Amino acid sequence: MVRRAWLPTVLLLLIGLSASPGAAAAAGSGWRLAAAVAVPDSVQVVQVSLEGDRLRLAVPGESRELVLDPEAVLVVDHARRTFTRVSFEQLDNTLGLVADAMKQARRMQRKALAEALESASGDERARLQKQLDALGPGGPPPGEIRFEKTGRTTRIAGLAAERVLVLAGGEPQAVMWVAQEIPVEPLRAMLARLARLAPLQKQVAEWQVQVLLDVPGFPLRVAGLAHGEEEDFLRVTKAERADFDAAFFSPPAGYKEQPLDLGGLSR
Repeated sequence: MVRRAWLPTVLLLLIGLSASPGAAAAAGSGWRLAAAVAVPDSVQVVQVSLEGDRLRLAVPGESRELVLDPEAVLVVDHARRTFTRVSFEQLDNTLGLVADAMKQARRMQRKALAEALESASGDERARLQKQLDALGPGGPPPGEIRFEKTGRTTRIAGLAAERVLVLAGGEPQAVMWVAQEIPVEPLRAMLARLARLAPLQKQVAEWQVQVLLDVPGFPLRVAGLAHGEEEDFLRVTKAERADFDAAFFSPPAGYKEQPLDLGGLSR
């Protein structure tokens, strides 16, 4: 079985989930979601369970699951019957520093390549452009970011969703369909901290992270606009209300705690 990269998928999904300004979920009121997330060269299905400030993520066919709360990330390995708890402070002090360094290095590389492209031609220009493309999306947005509600509505996964354009410098950059019914405000602080790790994934631009953190609603679908065509980044395919007991977001009984291994988050 091909192993999927956990951290890229989690980041891409969680950045999208950090957007809703809804009220806190009532006790005993949660949601089960299924989402298709675009990752390099494929689409990955992620199962999401959320209630209040707790979140559980699973990928069908994988032995590991992630459980998140305001204090930590819990990595559960069902094949080994183990779990590892990683605090957000530990993430900030390790992967966060790596992410900051990678962001700065990518900015410098992008600037140098862009300057070289100005005077290049022929095969050399094509080679430089390929290197620039390999760095992923650019850093700062091409102008002021704002949201424009279109007034168009539809239903996605059974929920009402409004179409919202994302504009940068007055030009459309992406389109989202957002819902207000699923409340994730209790998760906002946690997800914003995870968003700091986005530079670890070159397919996520710095400005796209900020867009997704600020979008006015829960994104049921997110699509980029390339040459006037929409290309899906995230789509919720199933959404239903659910009740969870306290144990659902805790390590399974009988599982052994393993010491911290940050590398396990990205394998």
